[in-house]
Amino acid sequence: MAKYGYIAGVPTQSSSANTGIFNMTDIVKLKEAGKWTQQTADITYMAIAGGGRGSQGGGGAGGLISSTLTIPNGETLTLTIGGAGNDSTIVSTTAGTITADSGGNGGGSNAVGSNGGAGGGSGKSASTQTGGIGSQGGNGGGSNSGVAGGGGGGGGPAGSNGVTNQGNSNGGAGGAGDANFASWATDTSSGNGGRFAGGGGGGQNGAGGTGGGGNGAYNAQNAGATNTGSGGGGNWVTSGGYGGSGIIILRMDSSVSASATTGSPAEYTASGYKYYKFTGSGTLTL
Repeated sequence: MAKYGYIAGVPTQSSSANTGIFNMTDIVKLKEAGKWTQQTADITYMAIAGGGRGSQGGGGAGGLISSTLTIPNGETLTLTIGGAGNDSTIVSTTAGTITADSGGNGGGSNAVGSNGGAGGGSGKSASTQTGGIGSQGGNGGGSNSGVAGGGGGGGGPAGSNGVTNQGNSNGGAGGAGDANFASWATDTSSGNGGRFAGGGGGGQNGAGGTGGGGNGAYNAQNAGATNTGSGGGGNWVTSGGYGGSGIIILRMDSSVSASATTGSPAEYTASGYKYYKFTGSGTLTL
């Protein structure tokens, strides 16, 4: 029998490794003595919102955000995966609400692209138009007195701006998604071309951005790739393609495991980390 708690074998009591079964009185006394520490784990997240829809300009990618949270054991993270044009969120007691912003839609004829996680490309215009502004990614491309739309911006802090149409019949290319998450894509069999969150190409004929952006077209609706948050391609004749749905991936040390999940996330262990990949909404409890 130990002073605090009981286990079969020799118990240990320290500031970081109390073992045994403890009643409330034990916990209060250990806290008073500075020998009780709640166990935590560091979780790094990558959250991507749904991409914006193309019009004549390409749709902007959903915002791509990432940071590390220190979460106590027993706490639950609630994850919402945004569909096309919708935010993705992470909610917990410790973190509050974390939001990846949906991608901006491409602009129609003589219209600028919308602001968003990454900005949408502008539509064709008889004068110079600017693209939408990205809050968590690149800006949309403009239209420089051209007959085609600008490309949507790519997602992430290092996402590329969409390309401005240069006054000819080819739309601007979509911006590339942030290259700094290539290892996440590889370790979890995710993304498109080793990246996420590519911007949609401008209509017509603008190439979709690396990461899954839809190609621009004369009269076709090319969507952004599913679960990449990529923007939809622009369309010169009518509405463009829808943006791709978002994704949230949680990464932690390989020694850490969730005690419970919902939403059927895929689990991977690679490069010294454990990943939980959510392509649909769900929860994770440490």
